[in-house]
Parts: sequence; structure tokens; C-alpha cells
Amino acid sequence: MEVHHHTQDSEETYGDADNLSLYQQLYSYATQGNTNRFQDTIEKELQDPNARVQFLSRQSPQKNTFVHIAVSFGHVELAAKILQQHKPLLLKKNSEGDTALHIAAKAGDVHTTTNTLLREAQGTTNVENTDDVLTLLRMKNNEENTALHEALIRGHQLVAKRLIEADPTVSLYTNKEQKSPLYLATEEGLVEIVKLINEKSS
Repeated sequence: MEVHHHTQDSEETYGDADNLSLYQQLYSYATQGNTNRFQDTIEKELQDPNARVQFLSRQSPQKNTFVHIAVSFGHVELAAKILQQHKPLLLKKNSEGDTALHIAAKAGDVHTTTNTLLREAQGTTNVENTDDVLTLLRMKNNEENTALHEALIRGHQLVAKRLIEADPTVSLYTNKEQKSPLYLATEEGLVEIVKLINEKSS
């Protein structure tokens, strides 16, 4: 799996040494996928719920949240735990305009894409929360690529299929080069993807 390691991404200052030390500690746990230590540290150091949410919302110099970091290193369980504490992080963008779903799609990580991010977007209610799912799937980065664009550009067909099934409409969204996922799939000769888009869109 392709991962995107962020060098010197954790060197942010937040005004006082204790905060910086805690941030760097949590950043380290996020890169390691150490869910238990991350969770224990959050509960011990940030007992006030508002302070916890505020801290979890912090971004690195490259504007990566803890969710971006966990996903980029392939740590599914930790990403889910963080999102359960503060779901809006799902829609946060980094300096490249990428959501965590973009990062998972770039890496070809179908497990993270399907079982974690889309599940967390839907939520745990009995009524399907389609709004958050569709918002996430349709978000564009700085290249105006959706997560589906990114999956197809890198040839990750399993991820692409999952994203198309979740929202066929996004297959027609264009990027900066005015290319839609349908165009990319046709250009690359991905017959199964083109067929799936046509089936789901009709």
C-alpha cells in the first residue's frame, strides 16, 4: 500500500510547551497506529470534552488532522476512534485540499475507504445519513479531483468500484483538466469501471 509520510509535519507550535509536547506525543501515536496509547493520553490529559474536541481539531503545518495522519499510515482502527469522538474531521482538508478519503483513495486502501471512512460518514443511526456520505464523496482537492478521480489516476480499481457504488453521480464530476472519472476510465481502457458507471448512472 502506498502511504504518504509527512516529514516535519508535526513541528507546530501552539503557544505553550505542554500543548506542543502533547501534540507531538499524539502525532507520534497516530503515525504508529497506537490506538490504546492515543486514547489513554486523550482521556488523561484532556478530560474536558470541549478541550478534547478542540485539541483533536488541530492541524499540522501541512494542515493534516490526526485522521489524515492515521489514514496516511494505514491505521484504520485509530482513524475510526478519532472520528467517533469528532466526526467533522471527516470533511477537513489539508494543504493539498485532500480529505482523509482522498488519501485512502490515493493509497488504494479499500479497507480504509469502505469499512471506515464511508461507515463513519454514514454514522451509527438506523436512518442512512446520505448527506454526509455524498458530501465526502463529492469533495474536491486543489486539483479539483474527487477521491474517485484519485483512485482512477493511480489505477486502484477496487477503491473506484466502491466509490462509484456509493455515489454514481460523482463519475461525471470534472477536475481542473476538465476530465471526469468516466473520461479517465475510458482513457485508461478500464472496461469494467466504464460498464459499472453506465449501469449505475442509467
